[in-house]
Amino acid sequence: MRGSMVAGRYRLDDRIASGGQGEVWRGFDTRLERPVAIKLLHSGLSGNERFRTRFHQEAKAVAALQAPGIVGLYDYGEDQTADGISSYLVMELVNGPSLANLIRERGRLDPREAMRIVAETADALESAHRVGLVHRDIKPANILITSDGHPKIVDFGIARAKGEAGLTETGMVMGTVAYASPEQLCDNNLTGSSDIYSLGIVAHECLSGRQPFHSDSPAAAIQAQLNQPPPPLPGDIPKPVADVVRKALAKDPRDRWASASEFAQACRDAGSGGGTTVLLASAAAATQVMPQNTQVMPRNTGQMGRAVPPRRPEPPMPPPRDPEPEEKKGKAVPILATLAIVAVLAALLVLWSPWSRGEPEPNADNTTSAKKDTATSDEETTEDETTEDEPTSEDEPTSDTPTTGPELVAVPDSTGKLAGQYQDELTSAGLRPSMTEDPTGQGQACSITSVDPEPGTEVAQDSVVTVTFIGTAADCDVDS
Repeated sequence: MRGSMVAGRYRLDDRIASGGQGEVWRGFDTRLERPVAIKLLHSGLSGNERFRTRFHQEAKAVAALQAPGIVGLYDYGEDQTADGISSYLVMELVNGPSLANLIRERGRLDPREAMRIVAETADALESAHRVGLVHRDIKPANILITSDGHPKIVDFGIARAKGEAGLTETGMVMGTVAYASPEQLCDNNLTGSSDIYSLGIVAHECLSGRQPFHSDSPAAAIQAQLNQPPPPLPGDIPKPVADVVRKALAKDPRDRWASASEFAQACRDAGSGGGTTVLLASAAAATQVMPQNTQVMPRNTGQMGRAVPPRRPEPPMPPPRDPEPEEKKGKAVPILATLAIVAVLAALLVLWSPWSRGEPEPNADNTTSAKKDTATSDEETTEDETTEDEPTSEDEPTSDTPTTGPELVAVPDSTGKLAGQYQDELTSAGLRPSMTEDPTGQGQACSITSVDPEPGTEVAQDSVVTVTFIGTAADCDVDS
């Protein structure tokens, strides 16, 4: 594929990354004679007419954005390939790592630098929100860092287009679960406040070195996003910085920063040491359990699918003046929280338990999906959290016969193995390796720097395992 042309104009030079959405190539615009980044979306996505229509609409809107913190979109279109129609994007080439790589290399960032990066990213989001664009998939992998240290957001429009086309992703609802806002897990009608929450997760990870709601279980990650407060930041993080991040992570959008620009200014104030006055929701509100009907139920394929849209929660009633009833109410909160969590986990166990393969339970409407969730989410650089469904129709055929959950296999150990060898081992185990090159990495050529999910984790057969290795596919005998 190297050296081939896209739309008779763009030459593919070197593959930068690959994933479930497609591949990203370093390329060259032969007409304008300039280097570009070319994203080729898999034909599985491009073959969905609703996706293509929405994708083109979003691409037009993104191309019109003139913001220094958003990767410029130069061109988009469709190209006929041997595998069918492939949609493509031609973008500004950013010569720098992703924020995910930066965090992985350093462990965590200095608070001043973290606040600057988050503030500049929030400025870019504000530019998009003003014209009605919500990113929906803000995460470190979608934030690239230029050679002079400034962030640029990529992948505007793709998450939105997938949502309009009815394309959901395994273990996520329109966005990576680890970075998705509570309302994103339950409702598709999102505002810019959802991006603010996701950027708050990114800020927390920059400062702590790890995702605040990370879990090997999608169900546990969703439960944490809906009901649990974020863990405290390390003790050496200044209080003004911690308060700014905590406000961005409020479960109720009304308790977050009112706009991305307000969030950006608060980050600058906190990062400069001047501090800012942060009005936080009460502890009770921060840990308030969502109504029980706000449950995220997996489809009976054994993988997380669309969330069940909840009723909008009623605004909390003011506390009664009599302290005695208030005390009783306070005692009831942990009981309600426990009941809600038990209800979610019980439903998941019934629908997804590995011991029920002999007599599987049907899902809520006694139907089964006609297509298996197979593809994975794209990683612009080296981030590797999610998987996604093959395109499905709204009128997907159903069957009255319940299906069983998927076979679970452990991700093989990667210790001492080279990229090509490990790719073969993953394939033999019934998994789908997504190999990501790191041509500039330090260390032994073809050695593996990261595996996600981590080795030893039990995942469904045919799940995607993202492997980052030092070198290129050609040098390391890796199948592209």
